[in-house]
Amino acid sequence: MSRVHISLVIVIAAIFFSCKNNENKKTNPAFTKYSAGEKTIADTIIYDVLLRNIDTSDVWEAECLQYLDQKSLVNYLIEGVYSGQFIAIEFMGDKVLSIDDVKAIEQEKDFSRDRVSKVQFRERWYIDSEGNLQKQIISYTLGIEIYSKQNSFLGHKALFVVKPKS
Repeated sequence: MSRVHISLVIVIAAIFFSCKNNENKKTNPAFTKYSAGEKTIADTIIYDVLLRNIDTSDVWEAECLQYLDQKSLVNYLIEGVYSGQFIAIEFMGDKVLSIDDVKAIEQEKDFSRDRVSKVQFRERWYIDSEGNLQKQIISYTLGIEIYSKQNSFLGHKALFVVKPKS
């Protein structure tokens, strides 16, 4: 074989092998398909939602929350743990909390369901087979208001994570 033929064979082989499907190639998890016709937009997306407007001068926040029933949402999640619809998990860790553990949290001096004013949602977003954007809740983290000794709002403290039973 001449040098030209050998070079041509090498070039063709390189093209052939470079076009071969590489199984070790990483895929973008944002576009991984879970079932026929489904396309994942966010495998996990985490965002906070305030449940109560702590700063009454914040007109925008007041408008955003005007249709929210904080009490119903908090009761739904905590009572769901008590009824067995949800499980409660430590915020820092993976220990499942018993119903007695959750009741003990509710009995703490500074606890009030009214002060649960933040929920962190962990969700999966995907486009279903009909082309609709869907959200699947993975978990909720409940946050309670924290105040200084002078009664100034300091922020939120995570209580525990609530997960739907699979």
